[in-house]
Amino acid sequence: MACSCVGRLFCNPCNVQPSFRTVSNMVSSGFTSQLRLISPMKLPSASSSALFSLALLKSSFLPLITANFSAQGVGISVSSFKVHQITVQVKPGRNDLVVCFGELLIDFVPTVGGVPLADAPAFKKAPGGAPANVACGIAKLGGNSAFVGKVGDDEFGYMLCDVLKDNKVETKGIRFDSQARTALAFVTLREDGEREFMFYRNPSADMLFEVHELDTDLLKQASILHYGSISLITEPSRSTHLEAMRIAKEAGALLSYDPNLRLALWPSAAAAKEGIKSIWERADIIKVSDEEVVFLTDGDPKDDQNNMKMFHPRCKLMLVTEGGEGCRYYTPVCSSSS
Repeated sequence: MACSCVGRLFCNPCNVQPSFRTVSNMVSSGFTSQLRLISPMKLPSASSSALFSLALLKSSFLPLITANFSAQGVGISVSSFKVHQITVQVKPGRNDLVVCFGELLIDFVPTVGGVPLADAPAFKKAPGGAPANVACGIAKLGGNSAFVGKVGDDEFGYMLCDVLKDNKVETKGIRFDSQARTALAFVTLREDGEREFMFYRNPSADMLFEVHELDTDLLKQASILHYGSISLITEPSRSTHLEAMRIAKEAGALLSYDPNLRLALWPSAAAAKEGIKSIWERADIIKVSDEEVVFLTDGDPKDDQNNMKMFHPRCKLMLVTEGGEGCRYYTPVCSSSS
């Protein structure tokens, strides 16, 4: 059954999950194409929003954006829709590969919900790492994705690599470190609704990723390079992160940035703010949470004027996720509230 809610990751009540091809097949071949995309003003959840931002930016029709969104009609709620006309210029020879760079780790989650980590009776392991999650999400939607990063030469590292392979994510950009272990994170959602994290990275393998270990050929094939900020915290991973961005950008890729703030990993709040902002204006696409907006701006994430302070001249799309309430989006010419 085909879903009429094209552009929406999950639809209620039909709950149909469209693939990348549903969207990309609407685009004609050639250097310049037009797409009429019906999309909801609000997306149903923060995780859906993050994946939708990359689904919308499938590189078969968005390597270069030459004209931006124009909205017709006004959406009011989750069930309301806007129609966008997007004109895009497709660079000859580009494929549809989304390369995700960053951390790949094991999350340990309590077997019971709503308890602090110290009160958990037991934990179960789960694959984790925000960039790796995006790579899997893209592949599950029918897209073409790869992961670039470093894990330990240990059982957890090989297990994580196998999980990516099972999800049809290209793994030739993964390196294994015999001197450091795969990163571990303990995470819980407490009864008060707050998340609690505890990390084991002293150092972990992802922190030791070096420039010479990058698969430059893979990065040059990317139409989109997606990354976070955790690899910016220490050297040598910071220099490796910056070099990956340079290689991909010079080869014609869009840069997609989800800061994924984990304050406990940074030396201080000031260092986190400085580190996250250090690469801000290089990104073509930015996805931030409402909590990150507060952290970065000291302002209200529901205030469009405040959010637009983060929108730099080179940015083509910015999404502000609002948990279960969906997300706001911003382009150079329109926003979800325009």
